[in-house]
Amino acid sequence: MTERGGRAAGRSGRSALVVALAVLLVALSGGGAAAAPVRTQEDTTPGLRVESTTVYTVDLAGSVIRVTHDITLTNQTPDRVTGSTIEQYYFHAYATPVLSRSNGVTATGAGGRALGVTTEPIGGGLAELATIDLSPNLFYGNSQTIRLSYDLPGQPPRSGGISNVNPAFATMPLLAAADPGLGSVELRVPSGTDVEIVGEPLTPQGSADGFDRYRADAIADSSEWYSSVVVRDDDQLAERVVDFGPHTVRVQGWPGDDAWLDHTTRLVEEGFPLLEEAIGFAWDEDRRLTIVETVAPYLYGYAGWYEHARSLIEVGDELDEHVTLHEMAHAWFNHQLFRGRWINEAFADELSARVLVELGGEPVAPDPIDPSDPARAPLNGWETPAFDDPDSAATEAFGYNASWWLARALHDEIGAEAIAEVLRAADERRSPYPSGSTQDHLPTIADWRNLLDLLEEVGGSTGAEQLFRDHVVTPDQVEALDDRAAARATYADLLDEGDGWAPPAVLRDHMLRWEFDEATAVVDDVRDLLAARDDLADELRGIDLDVPEPLQRTFESADDLGELRDEMDAAEDAAGDLRQAVEARDDAGPLADVGLWFSDVDEEIEEARAAMDDGDWSGAEDGAASVADAVDGATTDGLVRLLGAVLVLVVLVGGALLLRRRVRRPPTAAGDDDETRDTGGNGHGVVASTGGS
Repeated sequence: MTERGGRAAGRSGRSALVVALAVLLVALSGGGAAAAPVRTQEDTTPGLRVESTTVYTVDLAGSVIRVTHDITLTNQTPDRVTGSTIEQYYFHAYATPVLSRSNGVTATGAGGRALGVTTEPIGGGLAELATIDLSPNLFYGNSQTIRLSYDLPGQPPRSGGISNVNPAFATMPLLAAADPGLGSVELRVPSGTDVEIVGEPLTPQGSADGFDRYRADAIADSSEWYSSVVVRDDDQLAERVVDFGPHTVRVQGWPGDDAWLDHTTRLVEEGFPLLEEAIGFAWDEDRRLTIVETVAPYLYGYAGWYEHARSLIEVGDELDEHVTLHEMAHAWFNHQLFRGRWINEAFADELSARVLVELGGEPVAPDPIDPSDPARAPLNGWETPAFDDPDSAATEAFGYNASWWLARALHDEIGAEAIAEVLRAADERRSPYPSGSTQDHLPTIADWRNLLDLLEEVGGSTGAEQLFRDHVVTPDQVEALDDRAAARATYADLLDEGDGWAPPAVLRDHMLRWEFDEATAVVDDVRDLLAARDDLADELRGIDLDVPEPLQRTFESADDLGELRDEMDAAEDAAGDLRQAVEARDDAGPLADVGLWFSDVDEEIEEARAAMDDGDWSGAEDGAASVADAVDGATTDGLVRLLGAVLVLVVLVGGALLLRRRVRRPPTAAGDDDETRDTGGNGHGVVASTGGS
């Protein structure tokens, strides 16, 4: 069966009518005769052989369903001879059920001769019992073939009947009334229409005269054979189109049912925005949603349902605001948001109920969970039941109510905003065990375990675990909750010890997947790594550095603790080398300071510190080594530079003294005042006069 998010039909009552009719018709399906007061399950008319073929012809254009029962009756009760007396058993009438609100009930015998027929309501008006006069009386060994005919005309919407027909839609139960193996049922519908058969199957027989035909023959036991039919021609539906943001919603109702169209269109226009606000996030893509009026869900015991694959909501003709809003909420709450039927049904019920109040509707609420309810069962075991499961009605009623009650309890505890944040987290597949430096997500769609984690970690719930213990988990899941409680206590301690650092990804992933033994197995290693982090912090504090942020990212994203240990060791080694280099520079004496003149050692220290901050351990180590080497030779270099400076000073001072002595030479003799110097060369001379004029 197609996966559907539905709403039980507890309030509309239509489902109950269908079930009640099925029970009633099972009791009456063999018909009755005046001489057959005792019935058995195998043969409901002992002494009377009943062979019948019932044909249902659906005329959508004429808004009528035409029904014919062709019945052959044979008296198999022999006469009894006692002495001179012959006691004859004969049948003067035959009774068979027909659907309620039938028109033109007639009976004919051989040659079309009219037979008397009367009807009377049975089963609280769900059906009628047609009694046919047999004329002549049916004596032993004789047979009569009769035809019972009637029409089922269209009824106004919400009229409470179990059959109806209009130009777009028809529905009716199918009845068989015959002895074992002697009954047949045929269904004829306009060619090209959609047909859904619920219950006993009918085999397609092809098309003829503009009708598609379906048939069941040789019905083994009419008392247990039951089927219902929905026939649809959606092209005949009346339609209204509503734009919801970038989305388009088509509302399609039966022709003439303006009340349903008005009701549903208003809920779409006003309800969808309120649902989006209450749920906390929008649809993630442009959607084309169709809402169709149909009673098809009633046949399965639901007031409506949502099919995600077809982006389709189908609801009955009852103007039930909560049901319609519930199905609208399934546009969010479906298998793409949560895995687990009860979760989606719970939140669809609760959020739609709250929106209903905002729209001015009457408040609705779940009933308290009855511990003595025979249908009570863990919600994790609640699945869509088989149609023929005799306990399905009780199981569904409990599941819907209990899941809704749980959602209401959670909402009352943590409030609307927290619920919306939990739902957003599920939609975004956020991990309930995040870190501050990495983006962590659920590996798949959230299930009940992820929901519990999100309720506590994101929503702040303190009561969710007990609610899950009481109403959600199966007996074999209780142990997992016990293990979870112990593991989460340890995890909380690690968060405290981390002082802003989340445990490594390998541990958080184990917590996320509820692999608590594996998570516990690495706790000691994580504590050792946190201790190494603290040692590193002490090392860096001495040189006015914090633990590098890249190391936190590496720590929190680590899925291999061995590799993380190597990374932590490398960081600690780099920090130690850098601290020693900085301390050596700070402790350098005057000669070392002289030796470091014109060096880049201070810039190298800053570069090494920057490398440490960036998580570049090798860069920090290389820088620290360069600084250490420079500082180690700085004293010698300083002495050399100082001696060199002294030598230069001596040379400069000596040169200055020699120059001064030369400037102070005695004056030359007077005869030397005029002097002619021959510079040689080309015979030209230069006369320099040093005397007066």
